Amino acid sequence: MDRATKLSLIAEHAAKAADRKLLSSHCEHLVPCAWLVLMEGEDHPALNDHHAGWLGGRPSLPAKIAWPALQDAPLPYLMGLDLAALPAWLGLPTSGDLCLFGASSAAVALGFPAGARRAPKRPPQVPYCNGHLAAGEVFDRQGLEVVPGLRLDRSCVTDRALAEKLAQAVRAMAPAGTCVGRIGGADPDGARVGFMQECAYRRAHGHPGFIDGSLTLATLDAHLAALRQRPPPEPEPVLVPPVVAARISTEAAREIAVGAAILADCKEKPPHIPAFLTNLKDAVKALRIALNATNPHPQVHAYGMVLRALNLWHRTLAEMPAKYRQVIARHRAAPVPATDAQATRIAEELASLLDRIGNAADSAAARAAISDAERHVQAHGDRLPLVALENLHHARIRVINRIHFARQGQGQVGGDPATAIATLTAQRASLAWLKADPAGHRAAAARWCPLLSVFSEGPFMWSDCGQLIYLVDTEDLARGDLTRMQGVVDSG
Repeated sequence: MDRATKLSLIAEHAAKAADRKLLSSHCEHLVPCAWLVLMEGEDHPALNDHHAGWLGGRPSLPAKIAWPALQDAPLPYLMGLDLAALPAWLGLPTSGDLCLFGASSAAVALGFPAGARRAPKRPPQVPYCNGHLAAGEVFDRQGLEVVPGLRLDRSCVTDRALAEKLAQAVRAMAPAGTCVGRIGGADPDGARVGFMQECAYRRAHGHPGFIDGSLTLATLDAHLAALRQRPPPEPEPVLVPPVVAARISTEAAREIAVGAAILADCKEKPPHIPAFLTNLKDAVKALRIALNATNPHPQVHAYGMVLRALNLWHRTLAEMPAKYRQVIARHRAAPVPATDAQATRIAEELASLLDRIGNAADSAAARAAISDAERHVQAHGDRLPLVALENLHHARIRVINRIHFARQGQGQVGGDPATAIATLTAQRASLAWLKADPAGHRAAAARWCPLLSVFSEGPFMWSDCGQLIYLVDTEDLARGDLTRMQGVVDSG
């Protein structure tokens, strides 16, 4: 992208005169990107010249291409992109399609040339597999539009204060609406580090995954020695208190009905409400799947998804423009209880208990603290705000992970000590391979260019946080070949 085009984008998207002046003076530090934005409200790709493809729904795949999976669990289909609809200055092939799959454990991209014979494909019918929720088709079909933009290349700016000012001005240029992805503009060094770890993990385990950055060979050796000497006992599962489970289920069902009534009553479709209502429905669907599983741990994660969706839903309703508030109030016959002095005190007591959990010296102390917190919730669950319950959920997840780490090192295998030892041995092999030839691995990773990032945002939650980064070999990109892309999970 030339300087004139950058200046044009700055003039169009930077709202403040000071930001326009700052960015124009340093546009050599800015790199082009294209934002992928959900088409919400009445927009429809058939009526929009800038649509880039579709989020969710079913992918169009050749008959012989299997649905991407991780250890037999189908990966969710995220989106399909039409390369012909993307700006030419991105330097991508001008025809063909990309189908992106991914979750918090793996990312897969399938590229197809224009004219390839394909048809919509249903995901394999595997409702629950290998300790994970498995849902290949989880997002309703929605249009995507592409919005040109700019990102800061921090590696070119040595002045830290200037870099922060530029970053703030660039953030203010982000398009309105829900951005679910970005083409270009990724941090190449960070993406390549993730790519090296992904290669190491796949080499040792035989399937995608990520390496905990806090692990060292000495730490893994200590865990292996402890497991071989005295395998820790199988812990009791940490479950969701019944009063919390009942309140989450009841409130989710009520709010779904409220949302449907609001949409039916509004002459003009309110912004964001359809998307966040779909997000809540999808979370409840995942919870139903988890409740039918024999392993209780996915139930904890599924309840957390519903809690987050409910909190986002309540926030969305509270921030609606004034012209919709009367309709919303008419249908919210049972609103969220108002916060009073007693509710505030109860929430503060829970916050204190959550601090105990976070500061616990070991797994036993953490379990004792979580038990106290859950007794508190059992007694006052109907008076606690949903945000407090979501904080308890995250604390509970940390306890589960701590228990699993004490038992298995990484929490990725079952309770069998022999399996735990095998997993830790593979983790050690991953780290050892990385440390054996770091310069060589960096040189190999330098050939890969981060092409596309997908975010977990708003109604498009494929994970609690993080992004998926899809990379392409620079030689393949020069040939216009996107059929060998690699995916990396960045959970930071």
